[in-house]
Amino acid sequence: TIGMKLPKFKQRLPEPLSVHEMVMLLDVPIGSKFNHVRNKAMLELMYATGMRVSELLGLTMDRVNLDDCSARICGKGGRERIVPFGNKAKEAILGYLDARNQLRPIPRGILFVNSRGQALNRGTFWWELRQMARRAGLNGRITPHQIRHSCATHLLEGGADLRVLAEMLGH
Repeated sequence: TIGMKLPKFKQRLPEPLSVHEMVMLLDVPIGSKFNHVRNKAMLELMYATGMRVSELLGLTMDRVNLDDCSARICGKGGRERIVPFGNKAKEAILGYLDARNQLRPIPRGILFVNSRGQALNRGTFWWELRQMARRAGLNGRITPHQIRHSCATHLLEGGADLRVLAEMLGH
């Protein structure tokens, strides 16, 4: 069996959320609690840019330019790309930054932190996403990659150029 190649299994693409389901999910984190404001900003930015969860959680303050609504994302293999985002994501980030600046001590560096000013981890993000999906009434398992896939699908359906989209997603 040495040197024998195993058959390759096709990887299943995640089922994208519909635009309606995505709107329901984006409308869940409401309120003035720090976690709600932060979750809203993370979801809006993730959906607007199609970034991976690791890219979102590793995003630093100096990599987000709110003047021109863009984020400098460090992706797989250390490759960098600049991705634009819209006004909804900008407003959510500004709201989050107001709440973030009330933390003591004010955290530096990482953009998205918990209420103690520490960097979020993937497990916390997954747990928060599951809670938001449940509150939105979305059945089944919602994953961060599904949000990324939904972003790409909705942009393509809206007429985005495939090459530009691939570059935006870091492919």
